[in-house]
Amino acid sequence: MKRLLPVLLAATMGQPVLAETTDAQLQQKADEAFERLAPVGMAVAVVRPGQPVWVRGYGALVAGGSEAVSGDTVFPIHSMTKSFTATALALLVDEGKVAWTDPVRKHIPKFAMSDPYVTEHLTVRDLLVHNSGLALGAGDLLHWPDQVATADEFIAALRHLPLEKGFREGFAYDNILYTVAGEVVERVSGTSWAEFVETRLFAPLEMTSCSTSSARARAVPAVTQHSRVPGGAPTRRDDIVLQEDPAGSISCSVTDVAKWTQFHLGEGKLADGSVLMAPERLRELHRPVVALGPPNFMRRLAGAHFNDVALGWFVTDFAGSLAVEHGGLGAGGITNMILLPEQDAAVVVLVNDLAPAQFLSHQLADLIVRGDKASDWIDFVVEGDKRRAARAQQEATEQSQPPAGAAPPAHRLADYAGTYRDPWYGDIVVSAGKEGLTLHLTRSKLLKGPLLPWNGETFLARWPDRSLDADALVTFTTDEAGKISGMKLVAASERTDFSYDYHHLAPKRVGD
Repeated sequence: MKRLLPVLLAATMGQPVLAETTDAQLQQKADEAFERLAPVGMAVAVVRPGQPVWVRGYGALVAGGSEAVSGDTVFPIHSMTKSFTATALALLVDEGKVAWTDPVRKHIPKFAMSDPYVTEHLTVRDLLVHNSGLALGAGDLLHWPDQVATADEFIAALRHLPLEKGFREGFAYDNILYTVAGEVVERVSGTSWAEFVETRLFAPLEMTSCSTSSARARAVPAVTQHSRVPGGAPTRRDDIVLQEDPAGSISCSVTDVAKWTQFHLGEGKLADGSVLMAPERLRELHRPVVALGPPNFMRRLAGAHFNDVALGWFVTDFAGSLAVEHGGLGAGGITNMILLPEQDAAVVVLVNDLAPAQFLSHQLADLIVRGDKASDWIDFVVEGDKRRAARAQQEATEQSQPPAGAAPPAHRLADYAGTYRDPWYGDIVVSAGKEGLTLHLTRSKLLKGPLLPWNGETFLARWPDRSLDADALVTFTTDEAGKISGMKLVAASERTDFSYDYHHLAPKRVGD
């Protein structure tokens, strides 16, 4: 058996007490995760000092297909893209072309938030750390679940999105400001975000499989994405096309993402020893900026005490060791990468399915840090997945019919039909037909479905694609004359992903 990285567990007389983790242990845990969580396809890479990258592929490119996943298979990496956008800005900072403290308006004069003070004072660094005051997922419907607006549309939307918290006073994950960050890259460099990432990062790091969008995809084997209802079977998603988006559109093989982690573990050098970025600038990306607090599962399984936001990364303590990580979630896949700088190691897991197999990255990282004393992450995830499936089934049963004693609609169904316009999202169309009402959030092909009477002026938008798990309750409002004038929307389930930010919409009727 190969000997893996010796890991410091404790110190005695000033010398570390070492534990060993073997390739066989890594293999056993990866095999177990694939067997018990059963994703369609999964790719795994483990980086260790002085050894070749440990790479494994599991499953298939598409459900029911015969072509197997390998280390060279391309996966969408979703929000792991943010680490590339942050690094692109760091290159420009390193070259003196932009400063982290620059106001965004210095580079994008039309940039505006809903609060004039924030508009003037929000900096390039602020774009990357989720503490602008925007609400969780604000504006995500511009690109979720299946479309991406242009950078100009994102920027125009920001002035209409209310701030939920004080400026720099709290954390709320957003995507929209990373799109703005990509626009800063373009304005400062004179080339598009996509071209900059491809020429300044992918090319020198020899990440030959990587692309910044489906439209720019390389001619290499690539997975099909899959969605699924909790506890259900995977559904292939040929309809998901990733357009260029600095918040989440990159695709890469696990072998090439491993190269990305090696760069971030290094001193800003390329494989040939040449310097791509000053080491202090690279370290700056991993330096905590906003304090959070670890989620309960990290407290329980990794003994974590802190969890902070850095520039395109999250930083936490993992069983007494530093961990720097970022994951990604899309409508048809889930990913994660973890750097362990003190061990000079890293783990990457890419999945083309919504089965939570990305937690294998935590299991493998724990093996590297604690060896035989690692927690059983796989069992924890499997049991949690069973509970989520049971809750989803119960909720689906409860939502199959309107609540007891529900009131009928106050108007004829045809009276609700029309176009409703939101200042940041655009048009939402209600149509009346023989089968009843249909609601369409027009930026999305997926968010179009029947609008069912639920309780008085509240209707249930039930999307045909049940894997979205994102039905919406739509309540119509009236003017002083009693005429329908607008609507309010909220997610019908607490489980719905925060990127379905219906509650940030305030559509008003614009015509019959």
